[in-house]
This record gives sequence, structure tokens and C-alpha cells, in this order.
Amino acid sequence: MADNAGARRDLGLRVIARAAAYAAGRLAYLIATIWRVLGALDAALWRGAVLVGRAIARGGAFAARAVAGGVAEFVQWLPTRGGIAYSAASGVVLMISGLWIVDELRRAAAQTQAEATGGVAPDGRPARRSDPIVARIDGTYVTLSTI
Repeated sequence: MADNAGARRDLGLRVIARAAAYAAGRLAYLIATIWRVLGALDAALWRGAVLVGRAIARGGAFAARAVAGGVAEFVQWLPTRGGIAYSAASGVVLMISGLWIVDELRRAAAQTQAEATGGVAPDGRPARRSDPIVARIDGTYVTLSTI
């Protein structure tokens, strides 16, 4: 009877050992398969990244050629009669815009200084946004609220 129990135990251990060996083999196969799939995906991703990079470079080169061609045509057009007129008109617009910007900056600086000094500008006139000056009569500033 003791022999029979030992034989069953040995049989059980062999079954467990074979099952463990089989499971280890399947696990190793699964790991190898995952490793190969990830390697293939990595290679495909890098290949895709290279292709996208090349496409972006080609697009950038095309855009640079288009811009360079446009600039070259523009520079060739400037000495013509229309180009000279365009340049003159652009100069006038830029000059007026520059003067307007300087005026706005001076007005903003004066407004800020007037608000900091209690609502009186450096030249003595009242400076309130809610009550603008509408006229100056005999050296006196007339505001909207006094009308």
C-alpha cells in the first residue's frame, strides 16, 4: 500500500512537472511573439516617421520655392509704373499709421499721468474719460458735463 501511495505521488509530481514545463514553453513562446510583434511595430513606426519627415521636407521646399518665386516677381515688378505707385501709396499709408500710433502712445501716456496726478493733465486741462473736453474758450476747457 505504501508503494502505491509513493507511485501516485511520483505520478502527480511528474504531471505537475510536465504541466509546468509546458506552461513555461508557452510563456516563452508568447514572450518571443510579443517581442517580434513589437520589433515589427517599432520598425514600421520609424519607417512611417521617416516618410512623414520626408513629406514635410518636400512640402517645405515647395513652399520655399513658391515664396521665393513670388518675392522675385514682386521685386521685378517694383520698378514698373504700377510698382512705383504701389510703393508710394504704401509709404503714405505707413507714414499715416506711424503718426497715428505715436499719437495714441502719447495720449495714453498723458492719460496715465493725469490719472496718477488726480485727473489733471500736465498742461492744466482736466483729463477724465467719462467727461471729455469738447472745446476751449478763452483759455478755459469746456467739458461735456458743463454743456
